[in-house]
Amino acid sequence: NNTGSTYVSFWLNVSDISSITDSDGGYFASLNSNDTAYESKIWLKPSTNPIGTTYNLSFSSLGSNPTYISEDMNVNETYLIVMSYNDTTGEINGWINPPSASATPKMTSIDSSPKSITSFILRQDSSSETPSLEIDELRIDSAFAGVLHTMEQSSSRVSIYPNPISTDIVFISGMEGSKKAVLHDLTGRVVLKTTVNNQLNIAGVKTGVYLLELAIGDKKSTKKLIVK
Repeated sequence: NNTGSTYVSFWLNVSDISSITDSDGGYFASLNSNDTAYESKIWLKPSTNPIGTTYNLSFSSLGSNPTYISEDMNVNETYLIVMSYNDTTGEINGWINPPSASATPKMTSIDSSPKSITSFILRQDSSSETPSLEIDELRIDSAFAGVLHTMEQSSSRVSIYPNPISTDIVFISGMEGSKKAVLHDLTGRVVLKTTVNNQLNIAGVKTGVYLLELAIGDKKSTKKLIVK
């Protein structure tokens, strides 16, 4: 039970949104005043119709048709999500990948009947409203600093897809920014060396099993890549 502001954060990776058919999406997480009173919800819906590979979030107390953040987020990419709720003012703030506790929220909304927060829940709204997703490193605190994760590029969060791959473009998530990419075969021979952001072009690489090394400064991740 907390008085004042409550903050919650977690790493979010949405892997599949193809099952969502509800036009206003659904909410999958909430700060609650009791087991059935959802005061501050995190909503999600596909950003395109027909459904593609991007989605939008909303941070709201509404039970339907919330206003969504216009910024598109990518399926199979990992994001740090932070939400706060003030039980005095009813102010709800939402952040996506905040670099610091002074970062401007991506969205602010108001709960007209604020209540004291007692719990946090994760839920499947329904199969037509909630996508396939993974949540990691959940934190809850009365201060922003207590939930602000270091934006480290850990190997466990970095993913490459499709894998196996039979096309030319490898997509990289969980390691944001310009990075060095080195593709080795299993003998250690360098097959490809370049600088990329979130896409790597492997046109001309022969069928086989490779190791893809990604690096930003002293942060590195190595992934096995199968080329068909």
